[in-house]
Amino acid sequence: MKNKSELDGYLGPNVHIKGDLLSENTLRFDGFLEGTLVAKDELIMGTEGKVRGQVIGRKLSLAGHVEGDVYAAGSLELLSGASVTGQVCGPLIHVREGAMVDGRCLMGKCAETAMGPVRQKYNL
Repeated sequence: MKNKSELDGYLGPNVHIKGDLLSENTLRFDGFLEGTLVAKDELIMGTEGKVRGQVIGRKLSLAGHVEGDVYAAGSLELLSGASVTGQVCGPLIHVREGAMVDGRCLMGKCAETAMGPVRQKYNL
């Protein structure tokens, strides 16, 4: 995981966004988003991060809370304290002790099928 000096963007806990957010590079997110969060590179969501909507990216490391589906084109890591209420989908999913998923987990061919439209729409 990158440290703050290596991040391309940081949105802190006092940031509240209603709408979609697209990051072309590495983003640390600790705010609140109601919409779709797309990280074309790496997304690091801290414990204070909350998304009500979809989270989509190449490499996702989540410690916050997501009410919606999560799609990873590469790896998805749910850290201790993370919670996802919705579908998690990706070729490589790590769920650490203390993380919670309330929904379906799709890997393998199921993940490829579910990721197809997402990859195409967001060019992942």
